[in-house]
Amino acid sequence: MIKKTLEFLFVICFGLSLIGGIVIVLGQTLGIAIANVPMLTYLGSSFVIPVCILASISAICAFLLSYTRKDVENNA
Repeated sequence: MIKKTLEFLFVICFGLSLIGGIVIVLGQTLGIAIANVPMLTYLGSSFVIPVCILASISAICAFLLSYTRKDVENNA
């Protein structure tokens, strides 16, 4: 039960942090290309903290998953 919950949290948080990181990088690249300074500062201040929190949650889940018991296939 705990393993499934950790796996679910890991996948969701990792996916959202990956998507958020891509949005930040592409948005800042676009902001540089069109020379829009407010766009750069908005993306840098608004999206970075939630993405870092999601990445931290996924890292904690991955760490805890390394301590969960592995299923033994050949249990004789």
